[in-house]
Amino acid sequence: MIYSQTTYSKDEIYKSWTKITNRTKTQFDYRFHFDSIVISFIDSLKDSGIDTIGAYGEQYVGSYTIDSCECGMIPWMSVVQWIDNGQTFHRLMTECCDFKTKKINNSVMLRYYAICKNRIDHERILPNISSVSKDKKGEILLTFSMIDHTTHYLIYCDLNNHTRFLTFEEYDFANKESIFYYDNNNSIIKSWRDMIRGQIKEIN
Repeated sequence: MIYSQTTYSKDEIYKSWTKITNRTKTQFDYRFHFDSIVISFIDSLKDSGIDTIGAYGEQYVGSYTIDSCECGMIPWMSVVQWIDNGQTFHRLMTECCDFKTKKINNSVMLRYYAICKNRIDHERILPNISSVSKDKKGEILLTFSMIDHTTHYLIYCDLNNHTRFLTFEEYDFANKESIFYYDNNNSIIKSWRDMIRGQIKEIN
């Protein structure tokens, strides 16, 4: 029985995927995903009393970059933005280069989350499931797509201890065979990601 909207709801499919993949708490903890350099910097901000912090990261899994600052087995870049005494700051971070802190007019990452946090907190980027069927016992079987060369995205925001961490892949938006292709590409999370990337490009 191949997937049809009348047979399985998308919520049922997502719950089955969550159960099958046995998702653990570490998948939702930013400390298990950002590089230790980024974690240490965020910790230093929190230790100094900063309570409004955002971090965005890209990890280029299975890829090579021409940027010598993005080195290592899995090249990456991250940006940390925070507000201190009403002023907003921005710091680019990579494995092999050190960048200076910049003062900016505002943080799209933090501002958009503050405005839309209720929607963002309840939304998710959905998995690459192309079809659903039943086995002889009536259990749901999922056909799941994965690739080993795609960009992984990380977004973390902490607004006075109200936190949200998200991790997802470029392939989540690129696989047109996925049941959730339309949902992911029309999500508020993708819009948020796109605006963050746009601001980073302007600043850097």
